[in-house]
Amino acid sequence: MIGRRALPVAAVLMLGGCLNGAFNTTRDIDVLEDTSQFRMAPVSRAYVLAPEALLMLQRRLGGAVEQRIALPNFTTVPGDNMLVVRAQTSQAINVNTFQLEEFLARMDGPPPPFSEIDDSALQTGEDDLGPYFYAERRVGVDTLCVLVLRRITQAARPLPEGAGALDVMLRNCVQGTTQDAMEPISGRRLAAAPVSGGDPRNPSFYTLSPHAAPQGTAERTR
Repeated sequence: MIGRRALPVAAVLMLGGCLNGAFNTTRDIDVLEDTSQFRMAPVSRAYVLAPEALLMLQRRLGGAVEQRIALPNFTTVPGDNMLVVRAQTSQAINVNTFQLEEFLARMDGPPPPFSEIDDSALQTGEDDLGPYFYAERRVGVDTLCVLVLRRITQAARPLPEGAGALDVMLRNCVQGTTQDAMEPISGRRLAAAPVSGGDPRNPSFYTLSPHAAPQGTAERTR
């Protein structure tokens, strides 16, 4: 069941006991982001299940790892369909707070067509893996774009060694439904932890019971 309500981009979203931190805002991570280069990496090393992935870029940010997974784009909307995953270490997160504005800043800001996203565009939803935040925008007659942001914790599924959480962002434009557009970041997809070295198009994976997923709701604070 998806619960919808407006949520300002600048808000600090408190997911008490459900989400476990935010991006590190120290000078060190700023320097690493400015100097660390992305390199091509096999899609089989992706931290999430993405059978439609075209390629993957990866970089290390100290103990954290960021992956950018390119997805097909069969629309005329500018920009890439992309799944961005950042594996956060316990040293690089602020426990119990999820700052959406900081999240987007670390991702180089909202991608088009969400570059000018406003407070009324962001909604909340929830599935077996917990809450997520999203906006959707129609482009032309038959194209739908979504921007989705969420955090996956150890309570929800196995994580890469040393990671305390996976912060995930999806930009996906499709000729289809909202469900089609959100599929790459759905709980069904992200509950699967691909076995290292496996083939993402014919994956083997571990998963926890949906009953192990985190519980809780998002609260807006000022």
